[in-house]
Amino acid sequence: MIHFLNSMVLSALAAAAIPLILHLLNKRRTKTIPFSSLRFLKLLESKRIRHLRLYQLLLIALRTLFIVFLVLAFARPTVQTTLIPGQGAQVTAVIVLDDSYSMQRISALKSAFASAQKKLKSILSTFSDKDNVFLLKASAPSNNPQPLELNNLKFLRHLKATERSPDFRAVFRSVQKAFKLYPNMNKELYWISDFKLNRAELPESFIEKLNPKIRLWRVPVLAETPFWNAAIDSAYVSEQLIEQGQPLTVFVALRNDAQQTMETRVHLFNGQKRLAMQALTLPAGGQVNAKLVFVPERAGVLPLRVELDNDDLPTDNIRFLHVNVSGVLKIAVVADALPTSLRAALRTLNDRSPLQIQIKPYRMLNTRLEQPPDVLVLYNPPLLSAETLNALVRFASTGRSLILFPGSAPAEYSNRLAAALVGSEPLGAIQQAAGDGSYFLMPVKRGNQIFFNPLAQGKQAHISQPRIYKYISLATQGQSLLTLRNGSSLLSRYATKQGRSFLYIWGSAPEDGWNDLPMHGLFVPALHRLFMMAGSVSLPMRTGTVDQNMRIILPGLRLDQPLQLWKNEEKTALPVSGEAVEGGLSVALQAPIAPGNYRLRTNEKVVGAFAVNVSSAELRKPYVRFERFKGDSFLLKGEQMVQSILRARTGQELWYLFVSLAIIMLILEIVVVKRIEGKAF
Repeated sequence: MIHFLNSMVLSALAAAAIPLILHLLNKRRTKTIPFSSLRFLKLLESKRIRHLRLYQLLLIALRTLFIVFLVLAFARPTVQTTLIPGQGAQVTAVIVLDDSYSMQRISALKSAFASAQKKLKSILSTFSDKDNVFLLKASAPSNNPQPLELNNLKFLRHLKATERSPDFRAVFRSVQKAFKLYPNMNKELYWISDFKLNRAELPESFIEKLNPKIRLWRVPVLAETPFWNAAIDSAYVSEQLIEQGQPLTVFVALRNDAQQTMETRVHLFNGQKRLAMQALTLPAGGQVNAKLVFVPERAGVLPLRVELDNDDLPTDNIRFLHVNVSGVLKIAVVADALPTSLRAALRTLNDRSPLQIQIKPYRMLNTRLEQPPDVLVLYNPPLLSAETLNALVRFASTGRSLILFPGSAPAEYSNRLAAALVGSEPLGAIQQAAGDGSYFLMPVKRGNQIFFNPLAQGKQAHISQPRIYKYISLATQGQSLLTLRNGSSLLSRYATKQGRSFLYIWGSAPEDGWNDLPMHGLFVPALHRLFMMAGSVSLPMRTGTVDQNMRIILPGLRLDQPLQLWKNEEKTALPVSGEAVEGGLSVALQAPIAPGNYRLRTNEKVVGAFAVNVSSAELRKPYVRFERFKGDSFLLKGEQMVQSILRARTGQELWYLFVSLAIIMLILEIVVVKRIEGKAF
């Protein structure tokens, strides 16, 4: 059966009617010429007239066949045959080379990718110069695929497995484009992989949509041997406030890809120093969560690394992350008079925490702060002068936050202060419980964990709730951090007009008659965490994968400030540039990025951090079933690879036959024209 590779050209067969149409039109234009005498007609031979008519019909047929054969030649007719295997029809072949991180797997002292390179060379040896062969790398397929130069394959020695995840959606788009650009009779798709491909990464619907006329060759790179691999899916810290000298837990999610139970150990490192370790038993194909606890010994940005013991695939055994550890904070409490309970709480925090607390009167705000504190606490403020308010605005512009305890002073005093900082008057009227009633904090298990988490552990989860008798309602809502049972906010946070700091407003004064907070053990811890939250600098940090473009905003930085990017444990800075945006600099890292911890520094100060990891999604089960392909699919393995490929190729192109016939028609036409003209050829 004959097939046409360029079947759209067949519509040009209509042009075969042109010779006949021209003949009929010329016949209509014949003119009758009168003769004065008919004696010359006797000289015409009737036999000659019959020959001319036959030649004209033959000429029409030759011209028609010439057009038909020429159109058929351009339509590229082919015939399916096995008489000449491995030869004849041209081949369009697309080779998908899996170079994702799973191809770094080691088996019998040989990597999966090394085996893939060897099989790739064998497959390429089966093609000739007339074939169109494409090579697509799974991690970075080309949007505009180009055929290989089969006489120049030096680039093969530079191929290597990457740490990226495969982009199979882009691969399939390129596959379809390649077959559309070069519609040869033999269409072959080679898939060289370890075939541990997650269905979410490669939907089986893609395989079902492949053209059934494509011959799919699956090329496994390693023999079926037990696969011993454990992977780290994620590693994170749930604590929002991380303090120097306080225990910190790193939560790790692990997965066992093996079909057998695995024994392994998970380690936590800071540089070369191991901070924690835990031995684990991973069930076959199961998941396990681990907790690694350590005590940060210094403040600042800590680059951490979670690592598993070695297995067949070490690439997914490492996870990078950063934590920002708060150190000693200077707290200035400004008050003309403090309740005894609040003074006692501040004294306890000063003696037993990394907080250095000083109590000063309001008149100190009228002088310029020589050494500004990290946090400024304003208790029961009086009516402040414009000069004092300007001093507070300058303090907030440095990126430092303020805490306001309105107290029993008139609300308009505190509103005037808040308006200068945040641009609105948030405080409303004093709300008082009727009779002996009281408002209660929300249960610890439902919210407010950032303040009560240290107390809400195990049996202490059901701590007694404090009574709130009076509080100041809010006229404008900020971010509620601590909420009463009736939905009102006890502690809210407002961004200052400069956008680089916050104003925290505590809605119930720590005084007798307002609440019994000082009588409960949670008051001092909640106060401590409030001071830590207000004083901790929120360092810009991003976590992503090697395949992602990552961007980070560094507030307060300018283009003229020197900026360097350092990878952990490397002694040279990497090139990086920032782009000016509103409020600071925007710094981007372009994929692919090598895994690791990266820190951005200016003037030896860390101003931001990136953590880049390998995505573990590729190896998650269930795996893809290539059996869903509806066309011819073959498993290509063993020593007879080349013979199997050549034996499967069939077909012969006939375009040259029709070109020859068109040339013959053209020669015969010339002969007939000469005969009509009465000339010897």
